[in-house]
Amino acid sequence: DSVSPEFNRGSFCYLPYILYAAEKERTTDTRLFENFSASDLDTLPKGEDIHYWIALWSHTQIEHVKTLVRFLPGRVAVFGYKPLIESLKLPQLQISDEMIRLGIQNYVQHFDEFKQILLSDCDMHLKGLEGQVYPMFTSYGCPNGCAFCPATTNQPRRVVLDEHSVMTHLILMAALGRTNIHFTDEDFFFDTCRVKQIVDFLLVRKQAGTVFNFIALASRHTLHKFISRYGSTCLVDAGFKLIEVGLETASDSLAASMGKTNAGECARLAELCSVPILWLTMTFYPGETIATLR
Repeated sequence: DSVSPEFNRGSFCYLPYILYAAEKERTTDTRLFENFSASDLDTLPKGEDIHYWIALWSHTQIEHVKTLVRFLPGRVAVFGYKPLIESLKLPQLQISDEMIRLGIQNYVQHFDEFKQILLSDCDMHLKGLEGQVYPMFTSYGCPNGCAFCPATTNQPRRVVLDEHSVMTHLILMAALGRTNIHFTDEDFFFDTCRVKQIVDFLLVRKQAGTVFNFIALASRHTLHKFISRYGSTCLVDAGFKLIEVGLETASDSLAASMGKTNAGECARLAELCSVPILWLTMTFYPGETIATLR
């Protein structure tokens, strides 16, 4: 995983850790090199029988990746943001959904082995809430197809952990004292019944003395569907401290070109949701003007 000045990770930027966790389940002879630069080339194990997997999730990594593809002696494949890899005509690693599932099912067990995994999720994004926050996937990928989103372009099929696996992860995180959690799903609320089962589990754990603090991402319609059916008090009681929702734009014409609905549903959510909402907005989308901003 080459060095990059970017410090906000999400989606496919986590693939070095997800794939490492998956491979450690299949073979213990797996090593992860983080913040890698060209000057580190001589520190790598060499051999024609070695498989080298190289992460490319940022434009700033391109020259490092090209150098490694050129000079490494074994079988080399690149993973990360597929459109970028394809545009550069680099050898691409084929990643199955099962490999992703195996990785997100096991990577929480490897936090102590990682240097950079906490970069984008290290705090609760709120004043008054202290302590380290840990990222955790219960699903990976997104089929929504929003025109601006690289996550859905890279992984249009959602890979999902079952509720039992999610609950097992939460028990493990609590045992390790990691009760501040950022759910890194593109949309944690994609399945209303699944979320309700997880929330009910959290409420039982809270009665037993385990208190979590959560951040989660949601799309406006899935969160509205959950709150319309179950209300938002249960989310507050379960430990949800912040929900990030894509507002993107209040302009109907821009929203339509993005593949989003209008902002009216966001206004209703603002009235209904007891959990604070961080509204994610977008600037410089094609067609934006001073009028659409207003």
